[in-house]
Amino acid sequence: MNDVAGLNDAALRQRLHSLLLEGAPDIDAAAVQADRDFRGPIDFDSMGLKMDIQVLLTASGNRGAKCMARLIDRRTFLWQAGLAACAVPAIARAFSDDSRSLSFVHTHTGEELSAVYFANGAYVPESLQRINQLLRDFRSEEVHPIEPALLDLVHQLWRTAGQTQPLQVISGYRSPTTNQMLHNRSTGVAEHSLHMLGQAIDIRLPGCATTELCTLARRMGRGGVGYYRVSDFVHVDVGRPRIWGDPL
Repeated sequence: MNDVAGLNDAALRQRLHSLLLEGAPDIDAAAVQADRDFRGPIDFDSMGLKMDIQVLLTASGNRGAKCMARLIDRRTFLWQAGLAACAVPAIARAFSDDSRSLSFVHTHTGEELSAVYFANGAYVPESLQRINQLLRDFRSEEVHPIEPALLDLVHQLWRTAGQTQPLQVISGYRSPTTNQMLHNRSTGVAEHSLHMLGQAIDIRLPGCATTELCTLARRMGRGGVGYYRVSDFVHVDVGRPRIWGDPL
């Protein structure tokens, strides 16, 4: 066993991950056991763990539940649970220092891309450039940096949905000119859209109903989530938390 003094973020994440894989019924039980293993109580403040650490637990057996636990501040665990919206294997994943990848297919250009955009504790510049290119304003061909936080949000949503098929992109970056043109055509396009900052994306996911994808995005509680039934896509962004759109 390790002393608390020698504990670091990665060690705690790994222990929690291991406990979940070993069959701990929920994140709270895993946390209690981790305290014992590390001769707790663990002072999360002094460890610099006041940031969110996302842990995805997909339960197995007859529980059939999906829990998203969030570790915040000192020993505060917020969790949400519900029947799995999309069929997924019985796995536990830690959203921490692991590599992160995304697969896209653009519905307007037909371009496809699969890339590991985060590895070895850092974002991969070459992959970010390729993603920027695919998510460019396809009308004007203007390329703009996509906010890495948006990629992380989409990555988490993709994994939460338990799918491996590429995400279908309807809209990524939009130039101010393109956005104004679309805004003039439709009240559904915001005049000051976060698409213009590379902080929003419109997507759908084969194998997962768009209503379910929207529900999962809303449960994450990160940024804005809009549902567009007729066009069949979900808007997600890294702005302030808010929801809008057609009824689910």
